[in-house]
Amino acid sequence: MTSPPTHHRADRFEVAVTQARTGLAGTEYRAYEAGLVSLGTFAGTSDSYGSEDDSEPAAPDAVWIFDDARWITWEAKSEASTTGEVGPDNVRQAQAHLNYTETERQESAPSGWSASIPVFWGYVDEGEMFEAP
Repeated sequence: MTSPPTHHRADRFEVAVTQARTGLAGTEYRAYEAGLVSLGTFAGTSDSYGSEDDSEPAAPDAVWIFDDARWITWEAKSEASTTGEVGPDNVRQAQAHLNYTETERQESAPSGWSASIPVFWGYVDEGEMFEAP
């Protein structure tokens, strides 16, 4: 069996990068979360996936597993408001992601090398992007 020509693999990679970049540049949450999952794959994760269950607030929007070295869970607020503060419920939601992932995977996250990261992203007037602290 022969492998496909290199240009076909390059084309698939370019399509994947374009889709990830488009998702991460926008505010629609499903596309943004899919972009995070793709970014994890590009970063060399052994496993990168998202949650399809919107009814489960403890489920992370994206999970990056780097074998037994590091886990990173993401809580994306791609439709964040440009005003106000990050609320305690958002922080608690992100903090619960590692526990949720440990339960889901039936294993413990690597000690000291794992993190839950909240990302707040939205638009201000006239389509100018901002990233909230």
